[in-house]
Amino acid sequence: SVEQPLWLWEQAAKWRLRRSEEHRTCAGRAAELLDRLEKDGKNCILVTPVSFLPYLLDEFRRRGYTGRRSGLGRYRPWERLLLSRRDTHCGGCVHNCFLANPGCDVGREKARRLKNGYMA
Repeated sequence: SVEQPLWLWEQAAKWRLRRSEEHRTCAGRAAELLDRLEKDGKNCILVTPVSFLPYLLDEFRRRGYTGRRSGLGRYRPWERLLLSRRDTHCGGCVHNCFLANPGCDVGREKARRLKNGYMA
């Protein structure tokens, strides 16, 4: 254990407390936003600060969404993301194509079964 002055330990404790409160606040805002978006049930374009994006994407993943990005690495300003429900994808090919326009045999079969009412 490294000896540090008491004021430094107090500052570190305050910083951790602020970060945990900020995390709870941002996670709550993300959940509330997603509730409103799901209630409307429409497609939308959402512009958000890069700092809020991890909280928002975490909530999307928690609720069963999957996404595609236009960039690699860290999130950048004006980066485009396409988020959709995981159950609207085939899941059987590398591209994970949409069931509305399947590009593989697995997707075509799954879309056919879904259309005929065999899948829930």
